[in-house]
Amino acid sequence: MNAFRFGASTLILTSLVACGQPQAMLLNQPGAQLQNRPSTVRVGAKWVLKERSAHIPGEVVVQVKANQGFSTQSLRAFSAAGSRPKQRLRVQNQEFMLMNVPQQQDINQVLQQLRQDPAVQYADYNPRYMALQNYPQAPRPMGYGTMPRVGLFNTGTPAVGSGTAPNSAPGALNDAFAPLQWSLNKVGIPNAWNIGGQGRAEVLVAVIDSGVDYQHPDLKGQIVNGKDFMPDTVSGPNGEGSPDAVGNDPLDQMGHGTHVAGVIAALSNNRTGIAGIAPGVKVLNIKTLNRDGWGSAFAVAQGITSAVDQGARIINLSLGSSDGSKPIELAIQYAQSKGALIIAASGNAFTKTFFPARYPGVLAVGATNQDDWLADFSNHDERINVVAPGVDIMSTTPTYTTNTMLQQKIDSFYSVMSGTSMAAPMVSAQAALLLSRNPNLTAQQLQEIIQKTARKVGDHRIFGHGRIQIDASLDYLASQQPPTTAPPAAGDPAQINAQRFVYRR
Repeated sequence: MNAFRFGASTLILTSLVACGQPQAMLLNQPGAQLQNRPSTVRVGAKWVLKERSAHIPGEVVVQVKANQGFSTQSLRAFSAAGSRPKQRLRVQNQEFMLMNVPQQQDINQVLQQLRQDPAVQYADYNPRYMALQNYPQAPRPMGYGTMPRVGLFNTGTPAVGSGTAPNSAPGALNDAFAPLQWSLNKVGIPNAWNIGGQGRAEVLVAVIDSGVDYQHPDLKGQIVNGKDFMPDTVSGPNGEGSPDAVGNDPLDQMGHGTHVAGVIAALSNNRTGIAGIAPGVKVLNIKTLNRDGWGSAFAVAQGITSAVDQGARIINLSLGSSDGSKPIELAIQYAQSKGALIIAASGNAFTKTFFPARYPGVLAVGATNQDDWLADFSNHDERINVVAPGVDIMSTTPTYTTNTMLQQKIDSFYSVMSGTSMAAPMVSAQAALLLSRNPNLTAQQLQEIIQKTARKVGDHRIFGHGRIQIDASLDYLASQQPPTTAPPAAGDPAQINAQRFVYRR
């Protein structure tokens, strides 16, 4: 999940018009209108976060006991009083119903009556899960003042050995924004590609998020569309209710999911934009967050079960809440029973790890900066498994302007974002590269390799096993022997962080 902490960026994009064939691709994108843009465009913004209730207003989730069905006396009574079923979910042989409670009814009283019904196994609120946590963050400089001005496309001569086609042999990347992708060198890209390649199309990584702009020029052909479990239709009190039906077009109407997908699978060495960590794999696009960056726990559970049923071996959850959810917990157990690895962001409140990262077996990811220090928003506790770069991460954003992007002055096509939302997909991409090399790896083996090869950067109660090192993990997989680790040098981040952070229970 992502606090989307933006400062006033000094990064300037130039030469948007002298782009050759790639420019034509962009001009065909909805809402792009490059020809009407000024010659320079400023990238970077801060998100103004809205305070929202922890639960979706006017909704309850009900589970009936086995062989009872949804025709119990209490449910019939509530239906007569105006409550109505919205959607159903079956997971792990358990059946749940999402119910709408009329505004005039006391939702606490409704839950109390349901819980007293002998046929009802479970009744609770429908928690709100968010990409944007409602914890205001102070803006800060991006630190790119000394970076060179770069074009949206790199029209110069490709570097020797880089190739000119997407997914060609790795070398010096010719992607225009590669110089701004500090995290690639930090985690061992493109050395990792030299060891294990850029991934295989048979590996499907589910991004359960706000959807993806699947026509983005850096993502075209990389996206497999799934369902939209949070269509942007107005329902419920103040238009904050869940939709009555599942949609078929998981187009990103916000921006978060497109950024996450780009971190994983944006095309590399195509002289355009950025390079993803695993550009050879495919992303399964499942939408569970709406245009305002939030969705319900019920929708997230639907998304997880759908991803598993569509064959995803890796599931990325850059979203969360401080509240748990039984449907999500069961959906995670279902995914794990099918061999899927669940990777989740820890949260951005600088407190304890949020759900779903807190659930057993989920690989919980915190965020670090360029110096391997813990990001000043990253949730951290003993539940963290690994950390990954999550500060000032350049990636794809929709080619059209969403309301959120317009309000927050976020540029289309590419932008810099910060959050554990950006750290989690780096780990998902790492798992995808490992699985591409050995499709027989289990979820547990994937997690063990990622943890074993992580670089120690501080107290394990804050940083888990350390910051991911993708080339080391692929090297370890190839050799099946633990990599040799040099002793910490003077000023090593592990020593610095040991002094900077004092863990308190």
